[in-house]
Amino acid sequence: MTKMDTRFQIFTLSKEESNCPLVPQLIELGIELYQLFGKTKGTEITMSMPYGKRVLINTSDTVINHLSRSDFIEIVDYDPVRNILLFIGQKQPHEMTPIHWIIHNAKPEIASLVFIREKTNSIQFPKTISQTVQEEGTVFEMAKIVLKILQNKPVIHLQERGVLITGNSIAKVKETIHQYMGRNQ
Repeated sequence: MTKMDTRFQIFTLSKEESNCPLVPQLIELGIELYQLFGKTKGTEITMSMPYGKRVLINTSDTVINHLSRSDFIEIVDYDPVRNILLFIGQKQPHEMTPIHWIIHNAKPEIASLVFIREKTNSIQFPKTISQTVQEEGTVFEMAKIVLKILQNKPVIHLQERGVLITGNSIAKVKETIHQYMGRNQ
């Protein structure tokens, strides 16, 4: 089995900084997630929320506990067939950005999405709320698998990549993380 091909073409529509009103909420979430996961070397955290027809997401080269508006981009559109991403922002998108965009556009009830890539594979959720999938094929093929699982489970382990946690709000994502990581809010 081959790993998911995460290469995509990107086009920057504007280099302006995001003025989305959701940025402060994601900055706050980033600080909290850093306390839980980010201190481990090699851990990456990507967070996203829909904003109208766009998706707000932090970029690939961010320090999660020191985020600023310039660390976020707004995904304007993504064409999964041609694998083309259009965005507004100053930095480059994370390789998981297309998956975030597809999930937010296919499942509008998901208002918050967190992806945690960690090297130790220590993040474990019970099988009642999570499922592990093997990565393979194109981003579009992987997104179809992820969307099918999200019909029944809010957490997906992408084998050898990390864990994807979804919720209808930031509060729900935090609740899921705290409940199953053995930490109380």
